Amino acid sequence: MGKKARKQAKKKKREKRVQKRKRTQRGTAADEAPTQESDWGSLSPPYAGPNFDSERIHLAAHRLMAEREFGSIEETNAYLQERIVGKRPEDLFPENPTPEEEACELAFQAMEAESTWDQVLLAADALDLDPANLDAERIRIEHSAEDAFEHAEQLASALEEYRLRVSDDDAVAEEFGSDVLSRPYLRTLAALGRTQRDAGDLEGAIQTFAEVLELNPRDPNAVAEGLLACHLEAGDHSAAREILDRDGSPISPVLIGWARVLERYVADDLSGARIALAEARLRGRVVGSLLTGTRDVETEPPTSIAEVEAFLCYASLLAAWDAHPDAVGWLIDQMA
Repeated sequence: MGKKARKQAKKKKREKRVQKRKRTQRGTAADEAPTQESDWGSLSPPYAGPNFDSERIHLAAHRLMAEREFGSIEETNAYLQERIVGKRPEDLFPENPTPEEEACELAFQAMEAESTWDQVLLAADALDLDPANLDAERIRIEHSAEDAFEHAEQLASALEEYRLRVSDDDAVAEEFGSDVLSRPYLRTLAALGRTQRDAGDLEGAIQTFAEVLELNPRDPNAVAEGLLACHLEAGDHSAAREILDRDGSPISPVLIGWARVLERYVADDLSGARIALAEARLRGRVVGSLLTGTRDVETEPPTSIAEVEAFLCYASLLAAWDAHPDAVGWLIDQMA
């Protein structure tokens, strides 16, 4: 097999693995027509879907603060208390919204939607109103890109265009550091990191995740799961262990357990790997069955919330374990 053929075969293998991981995460095959119900039945979607009410409230506060000048922080807080506390997010939406505000709300609804079809339609409506809406553009790209390589390229382009708009607008640039205005950018940047990983660009993914952390130092765990998986896939056990040992991590204990097994194996600490494996199996035995192939993702879907967590853990770590076939072989022997 020539060099070009080997490269194409490697690319197809990675794309197949990415699609398998996405099916596990979403509970539905990527090539199926969008439906409201997933293959996981009453467990669809896994856990509660995303909710952007807190961001809606922050945006409302941002609008209210822009309406007038305040003499002190106490005056500002009192005004916001009076206008916001006790009200529903929909009550805070402006009576005469600008196209940008309408687009922002549609983008929130798109991100909250359970079905792919609703996500695509809502994002398209948002872009009709505001072609510069980054959340909606990210959703459009996600559902239109042919593969991870095109996906990453288009996300990078969208981010560059957004950076240019911010740099050309002094008012926007001044406010960009505020939490509420930077969230769409951070979400898209994190999405680029995940997509770069899917495309096999681990170095690029790690750099992108590092940029997210630099821009959002108040939440150092924002992309911890993706960064952890990248370090494990690259075989950098020291960097992986730094994340695993971090206090207060929001990463699932199940994922931490199975990531630590691989981290110890890659570090050539087989004794530590066996100890970590015993602990990981107590927290999520199903993950081991999925990694070793004794349970099939396609034909044996999860039947409980605990199993949903195990499937999501498997999806997150699949590429990392696949990058170390000797570790998978060792795991098969240990679980025999």
